[in-house]
Amino acid sequence: MSSSADSAYDGAASLNESITVTIDSTYTCYRWENGRRYHSYHDGAYWGPNDEIHNEQQDIAHQAWRVALYDQLYLAPVQRPERILDVGTGTGIWAIEIAEIFPDAQVVGTDLSRIQPTWVPPNCVFEVDDVTSEWTYRKESFDFIHSREMFGSIADWDEYFRQCYLHLKPDGSLEALERGVKPVSDDGTIRPDHIWTTWGNTVLSVGETWGKGFNAWETLEEKIEAAGFVDVVQVSMKWPIGPWMEDKHMKELGMWNALRLDTGLEGYVMRLFTMAGGVSTVHSFELC
Repeated sequence: MSSSADSAYDGAASLNESITVTIDSTYTCYRWENGRRYHSYHDGAYWGPNDEIHNEQQDIAHQAWRVALYDQLYLAPVQRPERILDVGTGTGIWAIEIAEIFPDAQVVGTDLSRIQPTWVPPNCVFEVDDVTSEWTYRKESFDFIHSREMFGSIADWDEYFRQCYLHLKPDGSLEALERGVKPVSDDGTIRPDHIWTTWGNTVLSVGETWGKGFNAWETLEEKIEAAGFVDVVQVSMKWPIGPWMEDKHMKELGMWNALRLDTGLEGYVMRLFTMAGGVSTVHSFELC
């Protein structure tokens, strides 16, 4: 099996039994906290909101990844797939676009929230599911498994990659894309007392308390290989914040990255800080 690395998974044991619900189900009851809306299925398993504000951030992130990958949806050596699984599909934008690229493939997108559109390509379906629960799919049934930005969602990455290995066909591909959450600088501009350093360290610390770390990108390659994958390729890249670089590509990437951070920090940390970090709502707003 081949794999292109940068990924994330939610391996925390769930208190609820494993249940898969199609997108046509009635999972539209949500939890509201501090003015933000969150998933109710396996309540508390994920730190991010699922309201329109955060969903817009997910689509901005999708565009940023498109730019980062030079307008590609994936890097893995995928050819003529029959079944594709998009783990943590969010708004479903990646699943929809990959379904359009491969109209003969069945694309399944899973998420804890029922927030995907109803008008989708006929070969694309969405399910409400918790990937950290027992997988109900037939073994060796997927040609391609994709996940992106699952940081803070998976407690046991080894188990996640084990499940991916078991459910991929022998010649299937895995692609996991992850980012660091602590901004750094090449020239030392971001010092230990910089607000970005404080923010990043706080997220990393609270993630450890949460039991689902935000530094999965550091060990992806070794964990993927430990699961049995071969021909593992790790691609590392820098994401600037803001359009300050001269390079046209990096300037555009920095623009999208800054837009996402500028409008989305509150959603990224509010539940995480108040629920797992013991930080007051007021102080959480200050850190945003």
